[in-house]
Amino acid sequence: TWGVPGTFSNTSGRFALEDCLPCTGGYYCDKAAAWQPTGPCAAGYACYSRATISTPLDGVTGETCPRGGYCPPGTYLPTPCPLGTFNNVTGSSTFQDCVECSPGYYCGASRSAGPTGPCAAGYYCVGGASEPRQAVTPAGYSPPESPAAPTPFQ
Repeated sequence: TWGVPGTFSNTSGRFALEDCLPCTGGYYCDKAAAWQPTGPCAAGYACYSRATISTPLDGVTGETCPRGGYCPPGTYLPTPCPLGTFNNVTGSSTFQDCVECSPGYYCGASRSAGPTGPCAAGYYCVGGASEPRQAVTPAGYSPPESPAAPTPFQ
């Protein structure tokens, strides 16, 4: 038998271990002497290279999808949540796992596990803000303690 799990060779006539290729990122190879990867990495996981199972956890061949993004089936690199959203849960598999940034805060970085910070003084954020200056506090209104919405002067 040639080859080891975590590798494959798609060329006939290859019989030496050095003829094998590392299993492609996004896929896993669970059999020795495979001519192609076994299948895509499972949803919620990222497979880097040489993965031998669809749900690797060793941090070298793959891992649970990290916070700040999501991993559909066949993921090599996690897809970051878009600006204005965040994801503080590991193992996410769809875009719907990204949450709109909370009112009063902005999410200005992709792959964010939480809001970047509060909105800037003199501004407010109603939710989904991707920068600290989503909306200017209008004249006649006071900027709120937590800049989610201005309040009229009394």
